Amino acid sequence: MPLPRLSDIFQHNRALNEAYRSADQLLSQSPNHEAIHSAVQRFSTIRGGTEYDNRLLYLAGGSAMVPTLILVIISKLPLLFLPLTLFLAALLAVAILRKCRLDLYSQKIFDANLVLDEALEIPKYNSKELIGRYCEYYRIFRRGDQRDLPFYAKGRYQGKTLSFNYSLFHLRYLEEKNEKTGNTQFQRHDRYGIVIRSPFVKYQLSFLNRRESAFKKLQSNYEPASIRFNRHFRTLAANEKGAALFLTPVVVEALTDAADRYLSINYEFIPGALCVSFKENLLFTPTPEASLRDPAAFLTELTKKETTPLHELLAHIERLFIHTNAQVGALNSPNSDSKSDEA
Repeated sequence: MPLPRLSDIFQHNRALNEAYRSADQLLSQSPNHEAIHSAVQRFSTIRGGTEYDNRLLYLAGGSAMVPTLILVIISKLPLLFLPLTLFLAALLAVAILRKCRLDLYSQKIFDANLVLDEALEIPKYNSKELIGRYCEYYRIFRRGDQRDLPFYAKGRYQGKTLSFNYSLFHLRYLEEKNEKTGNTQFQRHDRYGIVIRSPFVKYQLSFLNRRESAFKKLQSNYEPASIRFNRHFRTLAANEKGAALFLTPVVVEALTDAADRYLSINYEFIPGALCVSFKENLLFTPTPEASLRDPAAFLTELTKKETTPLHELLAHIERLFIHTNAQVGALNSPNSDSKSDEA
C-alpha cells in the first residue's frame, strides 16, 4: 500500500476544516432541515473519511524526539527534555481536540435538527430580565446566588384534544458554600422546565418535589389521601378547598406517575399559568446513535420521526389539564392563544 503524499494529507484536513466552518455558519443562522442535511452530506463527500489525518503530528513528534535525545546525551542536561515534553503535549492536545470535534459537531447538528423537529422558536431575550420576571411567581427561579438562562425557546403543542403555547427554559444557578477553612466554593445546578398559560387554576397551588433540598423547609398545608403522592410532593395551597377540588384521584395518579417518570419534577400553578420544572434535560438529553463518522447513517437518523421526551411531557400536561374537569375549550380561546405565554 503506497504511503500518502503530504499534499493528500493537507488536502484532506483542509476539506474537513472547510466542512466545519460551513457547519458553524449554518448553526449560527437558524437553519432549516434542508440546510442541515446539506451540511451533513458535505462531510460524506470528503475522501478518506471524516477523521482528521494526524500522521503529520505524529511525524513531527517523532522527529523532535531524536535530535533532543542526542542533544541530552551529548550535553548531559536532562532539562532539555522540558521543551520537548511541552511540544509533545501540545501535539497530543491538538490530536485529542480534533477527535472530540467530530462528536461535538455531531451533537450540535443533532440538537439543531431536534429544535426544528419540535418547531421551536429561539427568540432574542434578556436572561436577567426574564429571570426577574419569573422570579416573582415561581420558586424555582429564586434558587441559588447567581442565575442564568443558557437556553430559552417558545413552541406550540398540538395535542389530540388541546393545543397551547409554551416556553421552554434551561435555568443554571450557582450556590455559594462557605467551607470551615474559610474558602468559598460554588456548586453549579441545572434545572429545565416549561411555562404554559393555564386557565384551570385561579389561585396559587404548588406541588414541590421532596427530593429538592431547597424546598425541604417548606411544610405542606394540604395532603390528599394518597400516601404515594405525599411521599413525592409537598403541597402548598393558597386555597385548601380549591386544592381538594383540584386533586381528584385521577389527577393525583397522573402527578404521582409523572414523579416516578421525571426526576425531581415540580408543578407551580399561579392564576393563569403553570411552571413545570425538573432535573432532566428532556430536549437535549438524547444523543445520536450515529454521528458524522458515518454521514449516511447520521443523515438517516436525522430524518427519522420519533416521539421525543419533550412531546411525552407535553402530552402528560395535556392529560393533566383535561383531568381537572375544567372547560377544555378555554385553552383554545382567542385570549389563551396569545404568543405571550409568560406569566
